[in-house]
Amino acid sequence: MEILLQRIGYGSAFNNLYITPTTVKKEYKNEYGKAKLEKEILFYRYLIERSIPFARPKIYEFTPTSYTMENMTGYVSLYTVFSTFTPQKKRVLLERVYRELDMLHRSEHVNISREKLEECLQIETHTKLLERVQCINELLAQYSHVQKVNNIVLKSFDTILSLISEHVQKYLSTIDTYRLCLIHGDCQFNNVLYNPSSGDIVFIDPRGYFGSVGLFGIPEYDSAKVLFALSGYDVFDNMDISQLDISGDTVSIPNLFQIDDDQLFKQGDIVSVLAISVWLGNAHCFKHNPPKALFSYFYAMYLASRYL
Repeated sequence: MEILLQRIGYGSAFNNLYITPTTVKKEYKNEYGKAKLEKEILFYRYLIERSIPFARPKIYEFTPTSYTMENMTGYVSLYTVFSTFTPQKKRVLLERVYRELDMLHRSEHVNISREKLEECLQIETHTKLLERVQCINELLAQYSHVQKVNNIVLKSFDTILSLISEHVQKYLSTIDTYRLCLIHGDCQFNNVLYNPSSGDIVFIDPRGYFGSVGLFGIPEYDSAKVLFALSGYDVFDNMDISQLDISGDTVSIPNLFQIDDDQLFKQGDIVSVLAISVWLGNAHCFKHNPPKALFSYFYAMYLASRYL
């Protein structure tokens, strides 16, 4: 008998999960969920048809509205245990995550033009951010008095976009081969399952695109999603936020970093730039939960102002 899983995170807004002892069925429940699920199915079909090795659940069935995969008994979401690990164990797990992603990245690639790569980066680091922040502009206008987060003076949103654009252009100037590889695209730690007994991992919920290209992207984008996780996304996603901690013109936000590393973000590094871009586009996903949207936005602005 299938049981509908009760969830509070981002994904619960657009898909349902039905659980049995051996299977998990993921079914979309609105148009946004449909678009995301179709991309996930394309990713899984591609790997299955080409026998591409990647740590993922077995897929049992595809339908027009859902797919059914193996219930990974004994596995937990990595985010639920990662913070309890010793620094050494965290390093070992991260090496395993990066190693598995590297195998995926090496499996296949496509050559593209410089213009196409620039277009994809423009979508991910500029166009999308403008569109998403515009969706919450009315909400942000109510907090125009906020000038600082954790006593860091916030740069303007336009200044941050300009800095991101500069770093993207610098990145493009350092490469002379324009190619994309297979990417997972959403490997934050809600989407990495971990087996405490064996130490094995599997990846779920692939994104299935980068910019205007399906399935393929730059490997740095997967690294950016890992950095997104390490800088606290999964903790944030599962927080129940009812109000902001505001005093005068300052918002206070707790430390969400999952590793003790002052060099987690590196100024000008494309992985850091992409991770900050992902954070900047994240608030829109919680537009129907204003405190959570605001928390995400101001945290993103804090990271951008501090590390760009």
